[in-house]
Amino acid sequence: IASCSIMSFSTIINDMGIYNKAERHPCITAFIASLIMLLLYSLIQGIYPLGSVTFLRKDLYHQYLPFLYELRRKLISGESLKYSFNLGLGSSFYAMYVYYLSDPLNFLSVIVPESFLLEFLTFITYIKIALASANMCRYLKYRNKSIEAVYLIPLSLCYGFSGYISSFDWNVMWMWGIALAPITIMGFEKVFAGEKAYHYILPMAFTVWTNYYIAMVIGIFLMFYYIILSVERYDGLAKLFKAGISIMISTIISAGLCAVLLIPEWAAIRQTSFAGINFPHEIEFYLSLPKLMVRSLMAVGVETGLGHEPALYASLAILVLIPLYFMNKNVPLRCKMTRGLLVIFFYLSFDTNVLEYVWHGFNYPDSIPARQAFLFVMILLTLAEDGIYSLQGSRIKILIMAIIPILIYFICIVIFLFYS
Repeated sequence: IASCSIMSFSTIINDMGIYNKAERHPCITAFIASLIMLLLYSLIQGIYPLGSVTFLRKDLYHQYLPFLYELRRKLISGESLKYSFNLGLGSSFYAMYVYYLSDPLNFLSVIVPESFLLEFLTFITYIKIALASANMCRYLKYRNKSIEAVYLIPLSLCYGFSGYISSFDWNVMWMWGIALAPITIMGFEKVFAGEKAYHYILPMAFTVWTNYYIAMVIGIFLMFYYIILSVERYDGLAKLFKAGISIMISTIISAGLCAVLLIPEWAAIRQTSFAGINFPHEIEFYLSLPKLMVRSLMAVGVETGLGHEPALYASLAILVLIPLYFMNKNVPLRCKMTRGLLVIFFYLSFDTNVLEYVWHGFNYPDSIPARQAFLFVMILLTLAEDGIYSLQGSRIKILIMAIIPILIYFICIVIFLFYS
């Protein structure tokens, strides 16, 4: 299924005469393809401004857009950003700015008529989604420079149009962090390998600046990822220690560049219910394994409340390619073991209260479960990338490995329907 889909894509772009251009500029191609797909989808579904339906929902309706209106009004009138009497009975506007409005693009709202702010917010969100695809393309190309565009671009689009981003595109304050996550992790790997630290410092600092919460989630992941890389690329304790020091210093610099935002926000958070640490005393499991695995399929419901169902979908082709990763003879056994354990760890994180508590900054989220799921999608795509090269093996072996995940998920659906 995966190979047929990818080959069909190859035939189309060859017939259109754009294959060579896509091969030379895959990231630009992924960006443009994402924008075209978003516009076509908006046209077909009648999404505003191309229709009557809008993604102005949830927090975007009663928080992000009204806050942007207030920021624009303050910037135009020259009022102080410290406090606002137009939000409730009055509140600290600076603390709210740090958490909700610190995207530098929001300053462009001063040149946008107030009646067009929703269009403005929609446009920059589409740009960020397209950048997510482009940055994922850059990361996958960095991991494997010989990968062809026919494989690279569809995998990149699987990130930009994953179930996670499709479900939470209205949560605009997270979008820069999600879009930059691939190149942040790429920079992290470069620093680990002894390359220049700015590859990691710049995207991480910008992520912290635009939304420190998503930056915190990425930072927690990178602590685990350091262990993964230490096993996969072990070359002596001295180099391992040096890499750890470089990463620690780079992370401190990234946070230091944003101190003007982080320190006031830390002072504000200390006055809220999120300041304390109440570590769970008992381990609790939320979902059955079949129900958890079903979350990787299309057309599942989106949980935005207090439930625990993660958004894990990244195309069905990925589920076919991942088993091929473990059949790739060019991948060392220790890499297969560490990546396999990382996938299992993520599944446990989605299902266990203790790990959920850690992932969300030693707090339970008040809505939107498994906020780290976009990182899990990234890991699956890297496994799929390495699995593609097993397509050159025996056709019978490929067919068998393609059928296995389909059977597993069919069984999960049956069990889920009858026993949920």
